[in-house]
Amino acid sequence: MSQHLEHLEGSGESSLLASSLPGFPPFISPELIRSDIQDAKFENGATQVIVSLHKWPETAIRGTANRSLCSTCEISKDDAVFIIGSIWHGGGENKTDPSERRV
Repeated sequence: MSQHLEHLEGSGESSLLASSLPGFPPFISPELIRSDIQDAKFENGATQVIVSLHKWPETAIRGTANRSLCSTCEISKDDAVFIIGSIWHGGGENKTDPSERRV
């Protein structure tokens, strides 16, 4: 099951959690990431993904995510990106002024 949790970039903890349960086949439904209100950028918490993780051996995707492998899905307002649901992904930290925060 994919996780969608807030995390702080550079923190010691990861919210990019395993996307399937041990003993079960990977959950590979597509995930849609949309930006309806404003551009999704690193600064305002755009989704973080580990690209090509679905091609890794299962033994390589246990434990905590290595943040140096994360990429930011920056998209413009009203755009969208699809990812495979089995790729580790999570929301980034919103580092903008409070008046710029999305509701």
